[in-house]
Amino acid sequence: MDQLAISVRRVAELLDVHPNTVKRIDPADLPYFRVARRGDRRYWVTDVFTYIGARATPVTAPAVRKSSAYLGPITREDVDDLYGGVPPEGREVL
Repeated sequence: MDQLAISVRRVAELLDVHPNTVKRIDPADLPYFRVARRGDRRYWVTDVFTYIGARATPVTAPAVRKSSAYLGPITREDVDDLYGGVPPEGREVL
């Protein structure tokens, strides 16, 4: 099966970085080859996905602290405690 080769610009889109950043990646980490008279870089798609997979970090849900739990509606007493009985200038507390 033939592999698909993609340009620096396409790799940059996949990695969500600037194309110059892609060019700075060590060839040992993300190998490339050159094509055409200008020597444009091309990357094998399989190498790009291997690179992405090697750098992926597992996503975990943030821990919920007790202090961030819902404590109920804000009362007039809460506002008085916060602002010393006087709301901020230009704001009215209902």
